Amino acid sequence: MTYLQAQSADRELLSATGGSFLGGFSADWSLGNLVTETGGSGNVLVTQGFQQPLVVGSTNSLQTVANSPVAIMPNPSGSDAVLNWDNMPNDASVVVYNTAGARVYLAKWHSGQSHILPGKEWASGVYQIVVVCEGKSHLIKFVRS
Repeated sequence: MTYLQAQSADRELLSATGGSFLGGFSADWSLGNLVTETGGSGNVLVTQGFQQPLVVGSTNSLQTVANSPVAIMPNPSGSDAVLNWDNMPNDASVVVYNTAGARVYLAKWHSGQSHILPGKEWASGVYQIVVVCEGKSHLIKFVRS
């Protein structure tokens, strides 16, 4: 897996308003965009400003499978969901990203078993599930209602 750096360590911010406090402690604050938009295609996800994760894993070196054998049920779900894969060849890794591109879940999925996603712990929204097995990436959209 290759990694991309979303922002440098020296961050800059252009903001409509903000301020600083220096007393027994030091605090800086700013008010950025109240509404942000997310866009992208395939395995690329881009958001505005500091909502981007600092480091995002990229599946460029993996082969993405078009018709994945991985199934998720129920989808959408208001609670947990179950990943199934008949005749799964090997153990796999499961990574779940929210719409801001932040990783919310990472686990190992053992071959021959179903895998339970703890969706009830996540906020309502759309999530991208990436299942990696034998150098192939399986992308699944999951909706937490």
